[in-house]
Amino acid sequence: MIAKSRGNGTSLKPEPGRTENGPSGSSCRILVSRQRVVRGLIPVTPAQLLLQRLLPLGILALALVSVPWMMLAPTGLHRLQSLQEEKRGADDEIARLSREIEQLRAQVRRIKDDPAAVEQVARDELGLVRQTEVVFQFKE
Repeated sequence: MIAKSRGNGTSLKPEPGRTENGPSGSSCRILVSRQRVVRGLIPVTPAQLLLQRLLPLGILALALVSVPWMMLAPTGLHRLQSLQEEKRGADDEIARLSREIEQLRAQVRRIKDDPAAVEQVARDELGLVRQTEVVFQFKE
């Protein structure tokens, strides 16, 4: 006889030595454990069942305690915010330096291509004058 469930939630045990063909056609013994019919498996002990129920709860409790602790620690959210501010400052500095580099490259192109720009740089940066020019210096 095959194990059948009664209306009150209890199961009948199979006749000793009785087997039934499983879904793959193999023969397996039907075991009844705590109102569960298990085909070809070892019955679950109460300790294993307790472990299966308590382990997820324990992990959840650990997460509920450790996550806020890690967030409020000195290396948590405060550190994250300070690192984000530091990154924004570095990004701003990179943008400023990129603009300055582009301006310097444009100035180099002008000096290479335009003789008037070369003269202007020589006058402003080096203080050079043409031979035909007269320089007047005034005391302040």
